[in-house]
Amino acid sequence: MELSSTSSSSRVKVEYSDPSGVYSLISDQLSVRLPLRNLHWNSLSRPLRSIDSLYVELVPDRIQENQADLRPASSTGSSETRAVLDSPGLSSNDVNIFEPSTVKRERRHQIPGLRQTPYLKIYFLHCDDTETYKASSRKLLREWIREHTPPSQSSTTINNQENHDAFEWLIVHVVIPDINNSTPPSQSSSARNEVFRGEIPSSSRWPSRSSLNLVDKIRADFNGSSKSSVDRVVQILAARSPQAQGASLQYGISQEDYYKDSVLGWADLLTKFKYLILASFDLRVGQYEEDIREKGSQRNIPGWNFCTFFVLKEGLARGFESVGLVEDALTGYDELSVELEAAIRAQNEKKLQGQHTGLFEQSTQELHIQAENVMKVVQQMSVDSQRSQTSVSILDSESKPFRELILANNISVFEFRCYLFARQLNLLLRLAKSLPPSGHNPAIMAEELGQGSAASDGKLEDLVVVAEACRRAVEFITSASSTLREDLNTSLDGSKEVDISSLPNSHSVVETLINSWTFTSCYEILARTAVRAMTAQHQLGSPDQRLFDEGSLRGSSPQASHSPGSFNEQGRLLARASSLPSRPFSALSTPRPEELARPDLMLSPSVLPSVQLQTGMPNLAAERANLLLVARQALSSIGARCGWKCGWSAVVNGHELENNGFEDISLNERPKQPESPRRYFEAHDAHKILICVSTETLSEAFVSRDKFYSQYEDLTRRALEHYNIASRQKSAGAMSADIAAVRFAVHDYAAAASYFRRMAPFYAENDWKSLEIPVLDMYAQCLKDLNRVDEYIGISLKMLAQIAQKEFQGQKNCTGMPTMYPTALNKGTKDRVGYLKDIATASKVLKEPISALMERYFRDVHIESCLFHFKEMDGFQLMLHLRSMIPEVFSTQQVKVRLVGVEDAHGREIWLTTRESLEVKPGPTKIIVTSNALIPGLYIVDKVLIKAENIIFTHDLSPPDRRPFFAGDRASTASETSERQEQRILVWPPLHALDARASTFPDIHLERIKSISVEVSSGSNDISHGEVLLRAGSAGLRLHTADADLVDGDATILDKSQPGVIRFEQLNANTVMKLKIPYRVDSEVRDIIVKLEVSYSTTNGDFLYACNSKISVLLPLGVNVQDIFKQDRLFSKFTISTAISSPLHLSDCQLEENEEFGTTSPLLPNPSLNVFVRQPVSMIYRISRKATRSEASETSHRRLMMHIKYRRLDDEVCMAVKKRFFEFLDRAGLKTFYRLLEPTLLNTLCTKMSNQSLELIAMLCEIDIGTFDEFDWEHVLASLPRDVYPNLVSSLQTWHEKYRVIALALEQPHTQARQITIPVDIPQMQVVHTVRLRLVDSLRPRQSRVAVVGKAVNAELSILHTRQWGIHASKSHTTGDAFEFYYEIDASTDTWLIGGQRKAQFLAKENEVVIFPVILLPQRAGYLMLPSVDVRPISEHERSDHAANQSPSTLANPLLNCEIDYRNIGETMLVVPNLSSTTVTLDPDGLAGGAWLVESERRQDVCSES
Repeated sequence: MELSSTSSSSRVKVEYSDPSGVYSLISDQLSVRLPLRNLHWNSLSRPLRSIDSLYVELVPDRIQENQADLRPASSTGSSETRAVLDSPGLSSNDVNIFEPSTVKRERRHQIPGLRQTPYLKIYFLHCDDTETYKASSRKLLREWIREHTPPSQSSTTINNQENHDAFEWLIVHVVIPDINNSTPPSQSSSARNEVFRGEIPSSSRWPSRSSLNLVDKIRADFNGSSKSSVDRVVQILAARSPQAQGASLQYGISQEDYYKDSVLGWADLLTKFKYLILASFDLRVGQYEEDIREKGSQRNIPGWNFCTFFVLKEGLARGFESVGLVEDALTGYDELSVELEAAIRAQNEKKLQGQHTGLFEQSTQELHIQAENVMKVVQQMSVDSQRSQTSVSILDSESKPFRELILANNISVFEFRCYLFARQLNLLLRLAKSLPPSGHNPAIMAEELGQGSAASDGKLEDLVVVAEACRRAVEFITSASSTLREDLNTSLDGSKEVDISSLPNSHSVVETLINSWTFTSCYEILARTAVRAMTAQHQLGSPDQRLFDEGSLRGSSPQASHSPGSFNEQGRLLARASSLPSRPFSALSTPRPEELARPDLMLSPSVLPSVQLQTGMPNLAAERANLLLVARQALSSIGARCGWKCGWSAVVNGHELENNGFEDISLNERPKQPESPRRYFEAHDAHKILICVSTETLSEAFVSRDKFYSQYEDLTRRALEHYNIASRQKSAGAMSADIAAVRFAVHDYAAAASYFRRMAPFYAENDWKSLEIPVLDMYAQCLKDLNRVDEYIGISLKMLAQIAQKEFQGQKNCTGMPTMYPTALNKGTKDRVGYLKDIATASKVLKEPISALMERYFRDVHIESCLFHFKEMDGFQLMLHLRSMIPEVFSTQQVKVRLVGVEDAHGREIWLTTRESLEVKPGPTKIIVTSNALIPGLYIVDKVLIKAENIIFTHDLSPPDRRPFFAGDRASTASETSERQEQRILVWPPLHALDARASTFPDIHLERIKSISVEVSSGSNDISHGEVLLRAGSAGLRLHTADADLVDGDATILDKSQPGVIRFEQLNANTVMKLKIPYRVDSEVRDIIVKLEVSYSTTNGDFLYACNSKISVLLPLGVNVQDIFKQDRLFSKFTISTAISSPLHLSDCQLEENEEFGTTSPLLPNPSLNVFVRQPVSMIYRISRKATRSEASETSHRRLMMHIKYRRLDDEVCMAVKKRFFEFLDRAGLKTFYRLLEPTLLNTLCTKMSNQSLELIAMLCEIDIGTFDEFDWEHVLASLPRDVYPNLVSSLQTWHEKYRVIALALEQPHTQARQITIPVDIPQMQVVHTVRLRLVDSLRPRQSRVAVVGKAVNAELSILHTRQWGIHASKSHTTGDAFEFYYEIDASTDTWLIGGQRKAQFLAKENEVVIFPVILLPQRAGYLMLPSVDVRPISEHERSDHAANQSPSTLANPLLNCEIDYRNIGETMLVVPNLSSTTVTLDPDGLAGGAWLVESERRQDVCSES
């Protein structure tokens, strides 16, 4: 730290007296320990404040300095002291020992705070021994203390006002190691230490006093005796010379002891510095606060002066600033700023009342001199080429004694505000640790502001505070301009040297002076707020430094290499060099087109590298950009008075620049723009004016027009760069617009177009229509001159859209700004012709058409919902309505409308077009569009296209995510979206039109490939040739059109080789062609969808009919078979059930016989047999083998065919209703609408028919149609013309009333019978056993058989074996060999006991009967079922293993399968108890239910009784 005498308000002053001349010995040691660190000030009226560092400025005592030259060279000090002072490094001038001063103390000013007084006074004392101290030093100390004792410690009564300059005092005893007065080696070590520490042994007769330390004597003399007294004495060790260091080591004084004593002494000194300085500061603050409260309470007393109050309160703020409490100081100045404005308002009110206050001067003296010099230049009285040295800086608070001027009420309002703002800004910059102002020593200011530590520690400036400083600067400059204007006008009105009444442009001169001051002030603020972080960000943020480098447009002069506000190596602010180029504007370094094709540099912060911005960087960049804009506004205002208009304001106002200025932007003979603005003075006059009052940067800008444009663009680019860093996209877009306007003005179309390319969507996104039109206009002109046809057409169309919308809405000036097209918006149609024609003509060279949204050029686009049919041919027409907003008549080659199906998931389309070109005029227009494609269904209007050469206007009604994106178009507004309501069109064919449909083929054979039936009815069309296109609408469906057959019709099949296409010819009118198309599906499905299209040609042209058919492929019925084998015949029971919800009518069901088997079928009732869902039909067929058969017939003719003919009840109902409905419409003369109404009738009817309702129809033979309200007729009839609607509604109501119930005659079917052929296989049974169980003892018929419980019944088991139902694969089966079987009689043990062979093996041959005797023993009384018998073959494995005794369930699978025809199945036998009589008693009151067995008698002989 340099201890200079530079005045600074950012440090405390400490005054010292050095009569011994020792300060130079300790100054280096003291400087390295400053500033003071970690101070804590605790006031009773304020919260605790912490001061990180406090800078101290040590100044010598002025009284002693004045008398230093009067003192004799001799000294009263000892010889030892003189010897030390005579050592190397010390001079005689450094020793000033003199007698007490007799000079009077400086008188304190009556207004506190005007003088900077010390907070602490120090007396540096050096004394070799106590004798010297007593003889001379103590006397000097007493006189110095008496002279410098602060009021708080003085015993005299002094006014408390002395506390404004309160200070403390401190005695510092400096010990100097002395090699000439060193203690001899013979002395003890303690004596040596006393000598080194200044404790000299005394030869006094009182040994106790000789041990007292010299410092203790000083403390005892001057500290006071009270316990609360402050220790004001400290001892430090001076730096040791090499000689002293060697001697101390020689005599035993170690370096460690010296170091400890030195550290303790200096620590004690710094601690007392902190305490005493804060004590003085606390007294001053308390006194200031008390005085401020007192003066503030006297505000309303007459004679109260604001300036005096201001100086008093500012003294408190400066006190805070002096100790580093910058925030408290800034708060004080902010309060003063508010109070100043209140005082100014009060003075203005008194002026209006005619009172004179004299608080402020009417004008500023420096401004008055400048204004007179400028007026002399304008009047050609005196042209001085030297720049004026009297300038008013808003940041210089030390150039004049402002506080004295304020106190004397000799300051103007403008100067007062500038001074107050300068103080606020300096505090803000100090708080932010920003760069120091010019005129200050950079080393000292860097130390004060913490720059040295920040640079070393890597800390950066507080950009948030710097941004706040810039924000305040913008507000101050804009508000101070009006104050400056009043100041200048007042000074010129009272000028005696200049008569402004003779100057017609005096007002412009004043405004020029104001603009000059504004420009200079902005540059000064930018220089003061230039931080390292912002500079680094500029370097990182510019991929090409030519875009944003401040010197890119300034030529190659060395002065231009420094940006405004940069510092040289001496810390002085560099004089601003000219920012103007050294060559003409046309030769400026202009960014290349490929660089300017990246306008994201100007419009988006995404160009900046992905670096972490310092906190507050965006805010600082934005505020600095605002300062640049204020400076640019000042520059452009001066240029406007010279007749030079630039930037966006010149464009939107329709002004042009002379020579290199704006010209007429005429794309179609547009009317002339307004003339150039009035010139108030020439550019050289402005240059002369600015030379007198402004910087070289501003004055040189008016040397020529090119330099003016260069300076304007340079400011704009710098503001653009700052806005990019701040992520202010809208502001950056506005800057880009200004740059583009300048480039356009100088005919640099490539650069201008690159800016306009990004600006157009930018304005569009923000909905700035009035600004968007001029941008698009100039952009289109640039593109046209550059021969970029594609972009020219797109931008021109966009501009035309904006004009058209204003034309329609009647918005001539939506934001108060003049429009670029006043004529096109206000005059008639004759002045609007040709603009779109030029665009269409230019589009002829394009390879692909350009799309434009129709809603931006046309309104009220809609299509009538009713369609119109032709009488002599198929097809239909629609009426398109639109309102053209284009202010001219243009020709269109084609108008197209696309309809998209609603119910079709794949989006079937119908295109309607005009048959010839037509002209579209402004206003309402009707256009008829036609389509030869007739595809029935419900559609929405999806798109409308109008083609003019290669320009296609598109009106898209599809959802937003499906619309094609047009570059630059913005989303539709809410009003536009509301107009886009979904328009539905119901397309239906007339009765005479062609009809086609697909259905299931009526004949189904389960062993063959399935087929569908395609039926094409020609209607009234005489078709010469056509083709049927079939496409699968279901997954896995394959249509074999190559195997298609013509089932019915006179048409001729030409070709069916192409998959899915069947070509035919000669289908006459009113004929039907039926085709059978085989198909396959990969998996079982319930329904398949077939897309059917029929394209055909007649004498009227080519037409198309298409429809989708959903065909149910499920079998409508199911058949279950149960077979019962007998000895010589087979009985099969077929159960037929419906597999759908509709009942079936069976008209025939036959089982066809073959060569091997004969069949006998049952008879069906007449006319048909109904099959319901819950009531299937069962029929039994008898099958017998024919007598003659061959070996081959046994393997190839075991399959029979069952033919079932049926009709579906729902088909019968629909056909009956259709027939009756058509007859009704025919009688009413409305059969033309039959194909429109039929789908709704049948769909609603099928929806109503449930299982229960169909069963009821089948039983009652009646169909309930329903009421008119149950059918959705309104939805269908909405597509009809208004003249047809009432008649048709009335007819339909009559239909529902008259035909509410329709009789269904099932004996007269309305549909063709369907047939299904089902293959029936005869089951293979190799062996059939006929088993009988005959009772031997039974002599009566079977009904009279009676057995007795416990008595055996003899029986015979006979088994008859046959093999005629099986196919014998081996030879042994046909040779009559015997097979081995076993039988098993099974009965429950509680029912029968079996006697004899219950299980036995036997051999059986063809038609051989085997008999086995058995005994049955009944076990209980009642009707008992006879035991069951099971017969099974024995396998070869069982026979080889001799496993006859094993259970049948454990045997292996047999080689033969057999069936048992058990004749006794279901037979019972009556078994009675073996009792002849039984006696019981009946007692209702008994415990056992009232019945008791008394006795019984056993039966003797049942058989004899029988």
